[in-house]
Amino acid sequence: MLEKFNKYIIYLIVIFSVMGIYSFAPHNNYFLIFASYIVLFYSFYIAKDIKTAFNYGFIFAIVHFTVGLYWMFSIMVGFDSIDKIIIFIIISGIIFLTAFFFGLLGLVSNLFKLKEKHFTFWITIFLPSLATFLEYLRSFLFTGLPWYSPSDAIIDIGFSVFLPLGGVLLINFIFFTLIGIFIHLCIRKNNSLVYLISLIVFLIVLMLISKNISFTKPLNKQTLNVHIISANFTKKDKESRYKTIDRINDFTSLTLLEPRPTLSIWPESVINSNYSEVIQHVSNSIKKLSDSNITVLTGAYVKRQNKTINTVFSLSEEEILYSKQHLLPFGEYTPSWVEKFKYFIPEVYMNNLNKDENFNKIINVNGLKISPSICFEILFPNELRKKNNESNMLVHISDLGWFEQGWAQSYLLQLARMRAIESQKPIVYVVNKGLSAFIDKNGIVMKISRPNLQESLYHTVIPQEGNTLYTKYGNKMILLYFLGILLLFLLNKRYLKNKN
Repeated sequence: MLEKFNKYIIYLIVIFSVMGIYSFAPHNNYFLIFASYIVLFYSFYIAKDIKTAFNYGFIFAIVHFTVGLYWMFSIMVGFDSIDKIIIFIIISGIIFLTAFFFGLLGLVSNLFKLKEKHFTFWITIFLPSLATFLEYLRSFLFTGLPWYSPSDAIIDIGFSVFLPLGGVLLINFIFFTLIGIFIHLCIRKNNSLVYLISLIVFLIVLMLISKNISFTKPLNKQTLNVHIISANFTKKDKESRYKTIDRINDFTSLTLLEPRPTLSIWPESVINSNYSEVIQHVSNSIKKLSDSNITVLTGAYVKRQNKTINTVFSLSEEEILYSKQHLLPFGEYTPSWVEKFKYFIPEVYMNNLNKDENFNKIINVNGLKISPSICFEILFPNELRKKNNESNMLVHISDLGWFEQGWAQSYLLQLARMRAIESQKPIVYVVNKGLSAFIDKNGIVMKISRPNLQESLYHTVIPQEGNTLYTKYGNKMILLYFLGILLLFLLNKRYLKNKN
């Protein structure tokens, strides 16, 4: 029966790759991600050679990520025709590189495909391990391309319990294993049903056990009264020095309203022009904040030693607390490998940023340790892991004003929820032109702003102490497992070759 679909496999790949995107926030049709990867893995199984397998994976990803990242192309608004073309090429290049990983998955899986009698091992162990390992590679190669990992779609159907144990990599491995067993069940019914039922029962038991495991606990019954401002300023507002001054004064007035918090957090890009250019014009506001004993954290661009850095800045104390470490290529800096072509790349008024390793530490507020992150960094749990491990709570600031309204708002909020669950620490998520929220240690949104409105939110945050298995050990164990599987596979293939 399955053979009937083989001649339509390209059409199925295209259709299901589009459908798979609708499993992510804000759509949350979770079952579609399973259907899309079943089609992808099946296409690798029927591929006759490495070229065909590469093409299947590449086509799937090109369509999947073009649809999923359509909102990135809205960056082009406001540039002239030539610059729009260049930005289009850059974004298309990002999608191309991401698709390359999926083509590579098809190529390698076909290259190491064993004879039919070893199909069970190939589809249920080797291919899931390889797919998970390539998810790991794309999380940091080319500065990291981790968009729309399958784990991001399924945390609300029970899989979130695995985040404190092994992070997104563990969830992806479980997901790919389920896909492999399901395909085995469809192609070879002998014993595969037993595998599937056994794995599902095991997962259910593990989910029930893990759900009751709390690696962290409240810090000496301490609480922190936090105020956030969900902003709604435009790109033009950011570029205007006068608008920046008005914004600081306005936000100061909102912060000083009752009930007065201990900590107030403003979004990224509140001070978009260099801080030194506006400080003399907001001295009254800074004095009021200092006198109030409210710690104010805001996003500010600060020039230091002839370098501009994107920071979490203490406005009340006038000092840099954190410098963004993972910069966005082409948007915030020009990679060294394209320096020769930088004159052909449009100026995106922020693409000369630098990072400062001296400001990559935990922030201390009233004896509490806060792990900060800015914008793009929310996608990289392994980079945030060590700071999150040492902290009592997380703070993330971002600016989504670069994009037209789209799926990014809900998708990035979903990622913030995942960072909270991984570390079992609450996260205060504050953005411009998006959905700001207070999220507890279990990833539950306690309070959320209305989209694209300026408003204040207040909440009492419960700091946590302790660390999860993931924040403590990262992906070490699961990566060792993958290397073991690969070694076993290579040795087995060599043995079979010698035997033949």
